[in-house]
Amino acid sequence: MDFNQFTIKAQEVIQKAQQICLSHSHPQIENIHLMQALLEVDKNITPHLLNKCNVSPDAVSMALEKAMNSLSKVQGSNIQFSSQASKTLLLSVEKAQ
Repeated sequence: MDFNQFTIKAQEVIQKAQQICLSHSHPQIENIHLMQALLEVDKNITPHLLNKCNVSPDAVSMALEKAMNSLSKVQGSNIQFSSQASKTLLLSVEKAQ
């Protein structure tokens, strides 16, 4: 996957997702890591959209944290994107084009 296809902001989200994944000792970057990163990197648009849908950004963040805590942990492995997260990123590139 060529990360240069993504906007600077999207690249920041992907990098933050990697950091979140590493901080939780997870072997793969999952969609929940990407969503949590989106909430952390984008402090304006994502919370606004969630509020418009009558969804609390804090509740989403707490649910994501709970889901991340249920994932298996490993030490010292190379992180990679899960197949589902890879599909999400590829679909986002298709939609952007």
